[in-house]
Amino acid sequence: MLKLVLALLLVSAPLASAHAERSRRSREDQRASLVMLLSAYELRLDRGGLQTIGPDVPTLLIDIANTPREAPTVRTRALAALAFYPDATTRNFLASLLNERSFEGTNLGRQLRRQAMRSFAKGFGDAAIDELLALKDDADPLVREGVAIALGDAASARALPILQTWLVNESVFTVHAAIDAACERLRRL
Repeated sequence: MLKLVLALLLVSAPLASAHAERSRRSREDQRASLVMLLSAYELRLDRGGLQTIGPDVPTLLIDIANTPREAPTVRTRALAALAFYPDATTRNFLASLLNERSFEGTNLGRQLRRQAMRSFAKGFGDAAIDELLALKDDADPLVREGVAIALGDAASARALPILQTWLVNESVFTVHAAIDAACERLRRL
């Protein structure tokens, strides 16, 4: 029994030390680690990996996404990572980007807006549908395509009949294809 207790202490001590180390890392260190991760050539985002960076990750992701001096890919990936943190702050931030006027008419703006749509949908599912649907009549076909993809990402059965009706009326091929793919994805749920 004593050997078992000693073994448990030996195993748990490094784990506790690692947790304490993460908690002590400064915000600057956490931010630098996040930027390095988000800059990686091949990136697979997962919440577990992000949590190892430290407790300030969700706030730092918002900061990185909002920092124009960061590389566009890093900003876009920061938005993608926010899908793993569905809380009120993230919801408000992502929802604010859906209609961000400064994004209109620029490639980077469209890219950030489309990723915000997808993260909003993935993070909030059915609760994101109404705000996404408000954008389905946008004049920009790339925004409409982003809405269709995001509705598929939301994995909400409520979106399927709306997408099916929209499919009949959409004339832009790429948007039509995205709507069709989202319908197919939702049918498989």
